[in-house]
Amino acid sequence: MGQFCEKKDVSFGRLLKGDGQEVDLLLENFVNDLYDQRATRRSSLRIAKHGVLYIQVIRPRLRHQLKSTWATIKAWEEQQPSQLRSPLPIVLLVSMICKARLLSEVTSDSKTRRRWLVFSSLIGLGFFGMLRPGEIFNLRCGDIGIPNQLSFGAPCITIRISKPKNFRQLGHSQFVVVSQPDICNWVTWICSVSKNSDERLWDASPTEFRRMFKVCIEKLLRTKSRFSPASLRAGGATFHFDGCQDVGRLRLSGGKSSAVGRCNNRQGISKDQVANQEGFLFTCIACTFSSFIGSHVGASPWPWSFRRFFHPLEVLQRLGPLW
Repeated sequence: MGQFCEKKDVSFGRLLKGDGQEVDLLLENFVNDLYDQRATRRSSLRIAKHGVLYIQVIRPRLRHQLKSTWATIKAWEEQQPSQLRSPLPIVLLVSMICKARLLSEVTSDSKTRRRWLVFSSLIGLGFFGMLRPGEIFNLRCGDIGIPNQLSFGAPCITIRISKPKNFRQLGHSQFVVVSQPDICNWVTWICSVSKNSDERLWDASPTEFRRMFKVCIEKLLRTKSRFSPASLRAGGATFHFDGCQDVGRLRLSGGKSSAVGRCNNRQGISKDQVANQEGFLFTCIACTFSSFIGSHVGASPWPWSFRRFFHPLEVLQRLGPLW
């Protein structure tokens, strides 16, 4: 913004002391100037937004007086090509859960072992609950309502979303219900071993979560992919939509301000998923079993109650009619 003021020979004090109409005109010119530089300057749209927000923070009373500026930014956004997240297929999710729990078994460090188990639970929670990565990282034990006497033993867990991204559209109080049995059991276990209700479910950094996600993906696919933690939300929406869930209900249950983009995402990629599902499933399970056999030759058998959560086929069967 300082460079813009020098280029246009405008005093920065006019932005700090001018009336709403004058500041709106200056900021609109600032956004248009960055728009003209978009081909040679990276992140021009982000810089424009941050510059306008900076002025709004300094002068809160201008918040509703910059209509032309925000209209210009919105028009710029509409010209941007949409960047749809690659939905994570259900078969890959199950294989990742199995792989993460197998990796926890071959880890000698107890802290890393527990982290892999928590990771395997949270990716399932993010998928079936259609959670954003930031919402997963911010979850605390107090945000999880587990089956108990107050819920009459309902076979589900309730997740409270604190500080939701789209609170302006859907309100400050939002929640998600997850009824997948394996995920409910493991999230309940995480809460039971936590010390207090303020403890975060994910005790490491977001970077570590992304690293573990990448490790699981690459060990299963044996190649690089475009999947990321954001693919959990897109994959969960695709999974629920394929289960004939109403789009309006899906929008509310996933905290989406717009259902159109998610449905288009589903329609554009679903055909490829269905076409490759059989071979993809075989590849993922084969890789998981090869790791399982290679790391447990000669080892003592697990107790059945513990082993059942790790066996890939049993986990697949527990998903129900899909298989």
